[in-house]
Amino acid sequence: MAMTRGRSALLNVETLVVLTVVVATTLDFGARASPSHRSRHHADLSHEDMSQQNNPTNQQQQQQQQQKKVSHIMEELPHAEPLTGGSDDSLIVQTRKGRVRGMTLTAHSGKKVDAFYSIPYAQKPIGRLRFRHPRPAEKWDGILNATTLPNSCVQIYDTVFGDFSGATMWNPNTELSEDCLYVNVVVPRPRPSNAAVMVWIFG
Repeated sequence: MAMTRGRSALLNVETLVVLTVVVATTLDFGARASPSHRSRHHADLSHEDMSQQNNPTNQQQQQQQQQKKVSHIMEELPHAEPLTGGSDDSLIVQTRKGRVRGMTLTAHSGKKVDAFYSIPYAQKPIGRLRFRHPRPAEKWDGILNATTLPNSCVQIYDTVFGDFSGATMWNPNTELSEDCLYVNVVVPRPRPSNAAVMVWIFG
């Protein structure tokens, strides 16, 4: 869909919803486990070890390390950037990994939205990458077609409460696959400035 340059100017970072993915934080299972669990699976902690864990300085260092990990992962996510090259198509968006093309849809409320589906935020966790930590998404050439919903991650369909909309609405609506590390972005049209961002977490 060709648009005017005035609309493409709306694609700056301030007006475009930043692609966001929730980063899973690491839980300290050793500290949370019961005493009986620790006795079965872990060596007893000495008084000195416990003192180090309760040391505010050590806790602060751990928090700083965790923040660095989160910042590093967030840098790898596909953030929106201003378009360059004079494109007038507001449905083509430049990310750090490459360009994507979305589509305009009409919501149930009758309002128009721009949707960008199946944007990879990590490499496919299949083959040699199966059961390993996610790897950053690779850059792509050309324009990625972001108009088709991605696969749903492997899960069990909920049939406990029967086949009615209040229950089935939570079930996946696309094919199940391990190749499911994608993010969908829906942006109001016309695109507002300083808009709130809602993140829907799958799983």
